[in-house]
Amino acid sequence: MVKKEKLLYIFISFDLVNSTALKYKNPKGWPKIFHDFYLISAEYFSSCFVHSEVKVWKRLGDEILFYVAIKDKTELYKLLEYVDNTLSTIQESLSEDKSIYAKSSVWAADIMEYDENIQEYNSVSLPTGCSRETLDFIGSDIDTGFRISKYVTKNRIIICAKLAYTLYKMQCPKDCINISKYLRIVSYERLKGVWNNRAYPIIWYSKDWENIEFDYDEHLDSTIILNIKQNHINGIEGLDKMIADLGEKKEYDELLSICTTMDKIALERSV
Repeated sequence: MVKKEKLLYIFISFDLVNSTALKYKNPKGWPKIFHDFYLISAEYFSSCFVHSEVKVWKRLGDEILFYVAIKDKTELYKLLEYVDNTLSTIQESLSEDKSIYAKSSVWAADIMEYDENIQEYNSVSLPTGCSRETLDFIGSDIDTGFRISKYVTKNRIIICAKLAYTLYKMQCPKDCINISKYLRIVSYERLKGVWNNRAYPIIWYSKDWENIEFDYDEHLDSTIILNIKQNHINGIEGLDKMIADLGEKKEYDELLSICTTMDKIALERSV
């Protein structure tokens, strides 16, 4: 029997903000805005990758979700840059209408293809029944990704703790990418069913925390933005202790072992 192996999957959501109001405000033009949003998201984001194939997972009205099985460590390092550039491209396409914006959520999962002979799963891929090529994903990591999405505001990117931890532990000087520079813990929230209902770090990505800007009144509707404006935020270095306190180090290190395998495959490809 062929041994099933876990793969590192990244899930990416691009979501329109204020889309309901747009439909009322622009009853004739909103379908084209949605059409362009879907098209630009898929074309631009997919074009960023060379070794890993981006696939559309779902389209849910004002949200489009992608998944990608990462096959190259450099693409994993640059993932958040790709997401940020895609978000900017989407926003440029929406620039004529100042009432609608986009935001993004990014999360990671170690996925195994379903097999009735396997005894234990964290997250699993399942054929939808349409074909074996059409997949759905179920599991605790998938649930976490949807839980964090409510804690990101327009023009911003939120990422899960597992992905932040993996990027942080993988970085090394020779790669010249210091992920700690771009990620901040902007709040702690209790997410239903996640981390045994203990405080979960809400982590945002920004390429320039020193000059991050918000609308003049955004902090009135978001305690997270208020935290940022008052500099009540932290670096991701504390993830090590959080994961140790939870007793989850073995699970979180699973992605690192997958990345080690990825390195070996990349080396073989270059020979």
